[in-house]
Amino acid sequence: DWRGLGIADTLGRMLIEEAGKNQVRRIIAYYLPTNESAARLLERLGLVADEPEHGVTTARLSLV
Repeated sequence: DWRGLGIADTLGRMLIEEAGKNQVRRIIAYYLPTNESAARLLERLGLVADEPEHGVTTARLSLV
């Protein structure tokens, strides 16, 4: 019932905002390449994904 309400987007944006306030330089997320929902969420949040390596995709966001 909680899917599609934007909770993950809101929490992700809050995390990025707080990270920036606390001098975090970058955010790195790891997810399975088959997890299309995670990929879309991270892309909406501004993270850029690398090519999958060893069965895992890495997405990065520079905050500086």
